[in-house]
Amino acid sequence: MKSIAHRLKLACDALCTILKAEAPYDTGNLALDGIRVVEGEPGYFYVAVGGEIAPYAKYTQESWDNFEAPLKGKKNPNEGWINRGIEKALPLIKQIMEGAITEDEANEYLESRGYTRELKEKQIKRAEYLEAKARKLVS
Repeated sequence: MKSIAHRLKLACDALCTILKAEAPYDTGNLALDGIRVVEGEPGYFYVAVGGEIAPYAKYTQESWDNFEAPLKGKKNPNEGWINRGIEKALPLIKQIMEGAITEDEANEYLESRGYTRELKEKQIKRAEYLEAKARKLVS
Protein backbone atom coordinates (compact mmCIF):
# COMPACT_ATOMS: atom_id res chain seq x y z
CA MET A 1 0.00 0.00 0.00
CA LYS A 2 1.25 3.47 -0.87
CA SER A 3 1.97 6.06 1.81
CA ILE A 4 -0.66 8.51 3.00
CA ALA A 5 1.26 11.35 1.30
CA HIS A 6 1.26 9.47 -2.01
CA ARG A 7 -2.47 8.75 -1.75
CA LEU A 8 -3.19 12.38 -0.80
CA LYS A 9 -1.23 13.62 -3.84
CA LEU A 10 -3.07 11.18 -6.11
CA ALA A 11 -6.44 12.24 -4.64
CA CYS A 12 -5.56 15.91 -5.18
CA ASP A 13 -4.45 15.18 -8.75
CA ALA A 14 -7.77 13.43 -9.40
CA LEU A 15 -9.78 16.30 -7.90
CA CYS A 16 -7.71 18.80 -9.88
CA THR A 17 -8.42 16.95 -13.14
CA ILE A 18 -12.15 16.81 -12.44
CA LEU A 19 -12.32 20.50 -11.47
CA LYS A 20 -10.38 21.50 -14.58
CA ALA A 21 -12.79 19.49 -16.72
CA GLU A 22 -15.82 21.01 -14.95
CA ALA A 23 -14.52 24.60 -14.83
CA PRO A 24 -16.23 27.33 -16.84
CA TYR A 25 -14.21 28.12 -19.94
CA ASP A 26 -13.61 31.44 -21.66
CA THR A 27 -9.89 32.00 -22.32
CA GLY A 28 -8.78 28.85 -20.52
CA ASN A 29 -6.85 30.65 -17.80
CA LEU A 30 -9.04 29.43 -14.93
CA ALA A 31 -9.47 25.87 -16.20
CA LEU A 32 -5.87 25.31 -17.29
CA ASP A 33 -3.79 27.53 -15.00
CA GLY A 34 -6.01 28.65 -12.13
CA ILE A 35 -6.66 25.17 -10.72
CA ARG A 36 -3.62 23.36 -9.43
CA VAL A 37 -2.22 21.00 -6.82
CA VAL A 38 0.00 22.71 -4.27
CA GLU A 39 2.35 21.11 -1.76
CA GLY A 40 2.10 23.30 1.35
CA GLU A 41 4.52 21.35 3.50
CA PRO A 42 6.36 18.18 2.53
CA GLY A 43 3.72 15.48 2.04
CA TYR A 44 0.79 17.86 2.54
CA PHE A 45 -1.10 18.63 -0.67
CA TYR A 46 -4.20 20.62 -1.50
CA VAL A 47 -6.05 21.89 -4.56
CA ALA A 48 -6.02 25.66 -5.11
CA VAL A 49 -8.57 27.45 -7.29
CA GLY A 50 -8.07 31.05 -8.37
CA GLY A 51 -5.61 33.13 -6.39
CA GLU A 52 -3.25 35.48 -8.21
CA ILE A 53 -3.47 33.38 -11.37
CA ALA A 54 -7.27 33.73 -11.68
CA PRO A 55 -8.53 36.21 -9.06
CA TYR A 56 -11.97 36.25 -10.71
CA ALA A 57 -12.57 32.57 -9.83
CA LYS A 58 -14.87 33.51 -6.94
CA TYR A 59 -17.21 35.22 -9.40
CA THR A 60 -17.58 31.97 -11.32
CA GLN A 61 -18.41 29.89 -8.22
CA GLU A 62 -20.55 32.00 -5.92
CA SER A 63 -24.01 33.48 -6.17
CA TRP A 64 -23.81 36.89 -7.71
CA ASP A 65 -26.12 38.14 -4.95
CA ASN A 66 -22.99 38.05 -2.76
CA PHE A 67 -21.45 40.85 -4.82
CA GLU A 68 -22.23 44.48 -5.64
CA ALA A 69 -23.80 45.80 -8.83
CA PRO A 70 -23.67 45.06 -11.70
CA LEU A 71 -23.61 41.36 -10.69
CA LYS A 72 -26.03 41.57 -7.76
CA GLY A 73 -29.48 40.37 -8.72
CA LYS A 74 -28.31 38.44 -11.77
CA LYS A 75 -28.10 34.65 -12.10
CA ASN A 76 -24.60 33.18 -12.23
CA PRO A 77 -24.76 30.39 -14.86
CA ASN A 78 -21.73 28.67 -13.31
CA GLU A 79 -22.74 28.98 -9.65
CA GLY A 80 -21.61 26.00 -7.59
CA TRP A 81 -19.37 24.40 -10.21
CA ILE A 82 -16.63 23.72 -7.65
CA ASN A 83 -19.10 22.03 -5.29
CA ARG A 84 -20.44 19.88 -8.14
CA GLY A 85 -16.90 18.91 -9.14
CA ILE A 86 -16.04 17.92 -5.58
CA GLU A 87 -19.21 15.80 -5.35
CA LYS A 88 -18.23 14.02 -8.57
CA ALA A 89 -14.71 13.43 -7.25
CA LEU A 90 -15.67 12.09 -3.80
CA PRO A 91 -16.19 8.42 -4.77
CA LEU A 92 -12.78 8.31 -6.45
CA ILE A 93 -11.08 10.19 -3.61
CA LYS A 94 -12.57 7.73 -1.11
CA GLN A 95 -11.21 4.75 -3.05
CA ILE A 96 -7.78 6.38 -3.38
CA MET A 97 -7.50 7.26 0.30
CA GLU A 98 -8.62 3.76 1.35
CA GLY A 99 -5.88 2.33 -0.87
CA ALA A 100 -8.55 0.38 -2.75
CA ILE A 101 -7.34 1.35 -6.25
CA THR A 102 -4.02 1.87 -7.97
CA GLU A 103 -2.84 5.00 -9.74
CA ASP A 104 -3.52 3.32 -13.09
CA GLU A 105 -7.06 2.47 -11.98
CA ALA A 106 -7.62 6.07 -10.87
CA ASN A 107 -6.48 7.28 -14.29
CA GLU A 108 -8.79 4.76 -15.97
CA TYR A 109 -11.67 6.09 -13.84
CA LEU A 110 -10.98 9.64 -15.01
CA GLU A 111 -10.66 8.54 -18.64
CA SER A 112 -13.82 6.41 -18.60
CA ARG A 113 -15.91 9.29 -17.30
CA GLY A 114 -14.62 11.73 -19.92
CA TYR A 115 -12.67 14.04 -17.60
CA THR A 116 -9.36 13.46 -19.37
CA ARG A 117 -10.96 14.01 -22.80
CA GLU A 118 -12.69 17.19 -21.63
CA LEU A 119 -9.41 18.56 -20.31
CA LYS A 120 -7.61 17.74 -23.58
CA GLU A 121 -10.36 19.48 -25.55
CA LYS A 122 -9.92 22.61 -23.39
CA GLN A 123 -6.16 22.50 -23.99
CA ILE A 124 -6.70 22.31 -27.76
CA LYS A 125 -9.27 25.12 -27.65
CA ARG A 126 -6.82 27.28 -25.71
CA ALA A 127 -3.99 26.56 -28.15
CA GLU A 128 -6.25 27.60 -31.02
CA TYR A 129 -7.25 30.76 -29.13
CA LEU A 130 -3.62 31.69 -28.48
CA GLU A 131 -2.64 30.96 -32.07
CA ALA A 132 -5.42 33.22 -33.36
CA LYS A 133 -4.37 35.93 -30.92
CA ALA A 134 -0.73 35.65 -32.07
CA ARG A 135 -1.77 35.88 -35.73
CA LYS A 136 -3.75 39.01 -34.94
CA LEU A 137 -0.70 40.57 -33.27
CA VAL A 138 1.60 39.95 -36.24
CA SER A 139 -0.86 41.05 -38.91
